Amino acid sequence: MEKRHLTDVVFKLSIDLGIQLEGSPELRGIDLSPMHMRILRLLHDREKATPVDISSAIRRDRGHVTRLLTDLTQKNLAILAPNPADGRSKVVRLTREAEDIFQRVRAAELKIIDRAKAGVPDEDFSIFLRVAHKISGNLSGE
Repeated sequence: MEKRHLTDVVFKLSIDLGIQLEGSPELRGIDLSPMHMRILRLLHDREKATPVDISSAIRRDRGHVTRLLTDLTQKNLAILAPNPADGRSKVVRLTREAEDIFQRVRAAELKIIDRAKAGVPDEDFSIFLRVAHKISGNLSGE
């Protein structure tokens, strides 16, 4: 197998998932990019995080994360508050409106996953996920 195929398949899969998410009927009228949605998911799962935590988790530079968080705060989807553990930083939390939007994002994701898995046996899909996590860990040093 050519090594080039890994990058082709991974990039195409990433783009295809983003296109499906952005075009999802569940998300009509929501002006958020897939990166905004990743931050919503992260904050939903963690309840709060610092911008540095977010930057590390989504593997984007702090400037990019700052721009994304500015978008989310301007849309009243995130709140930045002083960090009680470290007064030099802020913590980010989702607003109630963001929680509602996250539920719509999650519903869209579940439908997309069902479509992606169509015709793929559960065992094969589980193997795919394990292998993809292993490859990602190899590349990120985790």
